[in-house]
Amino acid sequence: MTLLSYRFVTDPVLTCYMHYLQAHSSNVYFASPLLYKWMQDFHQTSITMSQDWVLYKYTVLPLNLGNYHWVVALFENKSGSTIYYVDSLNGTDKEAEIAAIPEDLFQVISAMGQSVQPPIVWRSDIDVILVPRQEKRHNDCGPCVNEVARAFCQDPTGFMKGDVDVNFDSLSLRCTQAVTLLKWLYHDVCGNV
Repeated sequence: MTLLSYRFVTDPVLTCYMHYLQAHSSNVYFASPLLYKWMQDFHQTSITMSQDWVLYKYTVLPLNLGNYHWVVALFENKSGSTIYYVDSLNGTDKEAEIAAIPEDLFQVISAMGQSVQPPIVWRSDIDVILVPRQEKRHNDCGPCVNEVARAFCQDPTGFMKGDVDVNFDSLSLRCTQAVTLLKWLYHDVCGNV
């Protein structure tokens, strides 16, 4: 498990953590970390996907930029809502961070909205939520995305208003997330019988 080393956290680890969060959340949908990369690699402008994401009030969409950096988009599954972008390497200049948002992000999320009936149309002006900057010496953007998703799950409305309570201490994140996943994956399913 790449959480227990200082290697890049891979797609399967993020996917597993998103599944863990999904199992503990009734109003947040966690999209596959592969969705954005797949749409980029295959130049997809529309998608056909399971409609179950619209049964949730919010969506968390992890994004892998350039195959080396993880960020996350957060949004309410409702027309007219704002899409929020979170990058653990952000600076303090919100306008500069908005300018750094991938140009195709709105198109990808819009494709999700067009895959349902009636279509969901978000506001086109994506906003940025500034978070504490991660430590630069480690490959910690994956655990930071996991931490953002976990914190968002606890209070989506507050998080989108900027009430962000995250800690990007690399050793703490990696250890607590690894322990959480191991306990969840290897729990005694008959223990409550």
